Amino acid sequence: MYDAIIIGAGASGIFAAIEAKSKKNNLKILILERSNSMLSKVKLSGGGRCNITNATFDPHELAKNYPRGSKELLSAFNKFQPRDMIKWLEEKNVSLKIDENNKVFPKSDSSNTLIECFLKELELKKIEIRFNQNIKNILKDNEFFEILFENQESIFTKKVVLATGSSSSGLKLAQNLGHSIEPFIPSLFSFKIKKNDILKLSGISLKNVKVSIKNTKFSQIGSILITHEGFSGPAIINLSSFAAKYLFENNYLSTLFINWLNISQEEIYQILLKAKNDYPNKLLLKINPFNFPNNLNHYFINSYSNIFSHIIKNVTNKNLFRLSEKLSSDEYQIISKSQNKGEFVSCGGVNLKEVNFKDMQSKICKNLYLTGELLNIDGITGGYNLQNAWTTGFIAGYFL
Repeated sequence: MYDAIIIGAGASGIFAAIEAKSKKNNLKILILERSNSMLSKVKLSGGGRCNITNATFDPHELAKNYPRGSKELLSAFNKFQPRDMIKWLEEKNVSLKIDENNKVFPKSDSSNTLIECFLKELELKKIEIRFNQNIKNILKDNEFFEILFENQESIFTKKVVLATGSSSSGLKLAQNLGHSIEPFIPSLFSFKIKKNDILKLSGISLKNVKVSIKNTKFSQIGSILITHEGFSGPAIINLSSFAAKYLFENNYLSTLFINWLNISQEEIYQILLKAKNDYPNKLLLKINPFNFPNNLNHYFINSYSNIFSHIIKNVTNKNLFRLSEKLSSDEYQIISKSQNKGEFVSCGGVNLKEVNFKDMQSKICKNLYLTGELLNIDGITGGYNLQNAWTTGFIAGYFL
């Protein structure tokens, strides 16, 4: 008989176990993991550098970065937020750094630093982990849970933490214990677009670009990257997160608007008129008033062949106005999505109305706790998804 069994050796499961043992060292805790390794997503996070969290310390501002779960996480962040995670790691002698986008990384730029920290804590607190565990079902009998394995063996526990991420097996276990599930659909992805000359500029990136989905309220501002098949970068990937359900329902067919300068069409037009006045005898191509990368500037000017080879005083104001329209509301047809490297995030999971965020306990099944990506919570890029794992894992562990 265990005091608690945690199913899943990801970020939230490991953190829940460590917090539980920190609070009550005499607890008998077991972690069961389906695969042969732990913290697999932590290892991949930030391209292997491990984007631990985001240094946004105001809970209200922090919660805005979660397209799903922001309301529920607001109260949770008042219990454990990025400042607390940073303090926790620094107390374990993990040196951290914060980049210009408030992303928090180990100074080593290696996820192994974090994994080694957790391994040390697990060993120190004598927390047992069993790998390659295939769970068939979980049965609730009065005050106890019976965990049934595919090899017909079973073990008993007083409490269960489901920390299985977006795995279908974890969803099935939650459903069998009475929970309803929002279907998992992709979030955080790049866009593939219809064939266009801009694709020849693969590798060019710009900061402070506004992107939006036509006929919706979905928009984001940030960096954008032109790829060989479409667009990526933080602004695009974050837009995909907020618009995930809309794009899914429309089979990833939509129109992307790009404001390349994140200023109004009128402001762009006035800058072009000023350039015409200041440099009347120069080619607009050579003036490059917006300091675009040369190839991108060439692409925009070449879009209007009648202004490409003319000195700017001979370019009509009408054509400058048309150029300002393109720069402020450039259109591209989205035809599909593409996964963001190996860091795949889904939206969907256990219905949040069925979970008490004061202790992460199920409202459906007493002494069942649910954490991390198993819940219908997802954040944009920047360390927010791991912070969800740390926060919900910490709270569950505290109340075990």
